[in-house]
Amino acid sequence: MKKIILSSIFMLLCFCLVTGCGCNKKEEIKGNGTKENKSKEVLKEQIVDGFKINNVSLITEGEMSTFNATVTNLQEEQYIKSVDIIIKDKDGNIYVTLSGLIERKLKKNESQMINGSTNLDLNEAYSVSYKINR
Repeated sequence: MKKIILSSIFMLLCFCLVTGCGCNKKEEIKGNGTKENKSKEVLKEQIVDGFKINNVSLITEGEMSTFNATVTNLQEEQYIKSVDIIIKDKDGNIYVTLSGLIERKLKKNESQMINGSTNLDLNEAYSVSYKINR
């Protein structure tokens, strides 16, 4: 439980760093050197296998990129192990596949935040797709 609370606080702080204007700008460089990916294809809301994935952020700080999102169950209660987060370039080539762990049952309309990190610079990432693992 403590891990979930700490994870939620961390992701809340990350979301506080994210601001979106709906522009086509690919990345935004903050004053502290943090880069925020602004690709509409990365940030867009998606529904996959009855789960809504939204509130997406992809931030690079130094040599670490962190992906955050909210997963909401749109169906009856069901177990979800994880979400594969497949990050691609403009040509559809895969940069990296991250795993957002959930490992529990989600009730209908219940949400869970997921995150994944890598030491790759994902500022040029163009799109994201997801795979639900039950």
